[in-house]
Amino acid sequence: MKIRKAKKSDVKQITQLRKDNLRDVDTKKYPKKVRDFLIKRDTDERNLRHINQRDYFCLVDKDKIFGTISLDNGEIGDLFVKFDCIQQGNGLKLIKHVEEFAKKNGLKKLWLESAQHSRGFYEKAGFKMKEKINKRNRRINFVMEKNLK
Repeated sequence: MKIRKAKKSDVKQITQLRKDNLRDVDTKKYPKKVRDFLIKRDTDERNLRHINQRDYFCLVDKDKIFGTISLDNGEIGDLFVKFDCIQQGNGLKLIKHVEEFAKKNGLKKLWLESAQHSRGFYEKAGFKMKEKINKRNRRINFVMEKNLK
């Protein structure tokens, strides 16, 4: 698998990957109401806007997308890995790619907003919790940061 810049022609695959993942997420991680909201919000138009406005990358193998990540002014977003490819190092591979890209572009720090169930993954990647946020629908998110060396 390799990581490359997302193309406009990737948008349908990206939207499908994201929706599939949100459908497969354990209801303990996201209550049904929250999942339904996130799935409905995740449209081709929204993802195309992100591709056009951010540095957006895809983890691909033979034109099939297995993961995504974006970078926007130091903020990491859009990190998704195909549900059956999770816990195989692909998320960390995407994080490391964005870190290298950020360093080459003069960034000294990255930040992100993490769902409660993803906090451990980001800590493993070297991010530190900066702030706890109480979201609507009883969700708790964390603002996390990482200084780049």
